[in-house]
Amino acid sequence: MDISGSRFLVAGGTGFLGQKFARALLDGGATVAITGRDNAELSRVSAELNCPAIPLDYTDPGSVRAAASAVVHELGGLDGLLIATGAVAFGPVGEIGNEIETGLMRINATGPMELVSVLLDELAPGGAVVAVTAVVAEFPTAGMAAYSASKLSSSRPRRNQPESATREWAASSAGRSSSVAALRSRKGMGMSDER
Repeated sequence: MDISGSRFLVAGGTGFLGQKFARALLDGGATVAITGRDNAELSRVSAELNCPAIPLDYTDPGSVRAAASAVVHELGGLDGLLIATGAVAFGPVGEIGNEIETGLMRINATGPMELVSVLLDELAPGGAVVAVTAVVAEFPTAGMAAYSASKLSSSRPRRNQPESATREWAASSAGRSSSVAALRSRKGMGMSDER
């Protein structure tokens, strides 16, 4: 797939995977903007990658719309959105607390959903939305119930599981010749394309 000249937003571009994806897109000839919550880290990674930095904090009301507006202005449009944002918390159900559970849902589920909702109409024909998910969404692990539940929203649904956000995003983009995919890491850092 030739991505040269494409315009991508990597949400979570300051994280380990986000940086790797941003670098791969840049190496492929795409123009990339990255987002992050930590302004100092966002500035550092932006300078290292030589790409625009756009602050985005899903826990801050208004941040998503501001970031969406900024990326469209900065890049002059959008051909792809790669969501590599996330937060994790460890602990048994009932012990990590409602505030942390609420934060996980906002960062891992409702925030990315809002970002896609705002940017879906901005995607150029043939554009793509890719969400990086977590294997624990489909195969929950002891001590990670809240994290697993929050990542399930963007994971590819399995039999007897509720529909995921990526399935809804794909349905919403039908007729726009856009594509939607969920990627989840497997053993090591290999990625599995789950459409």
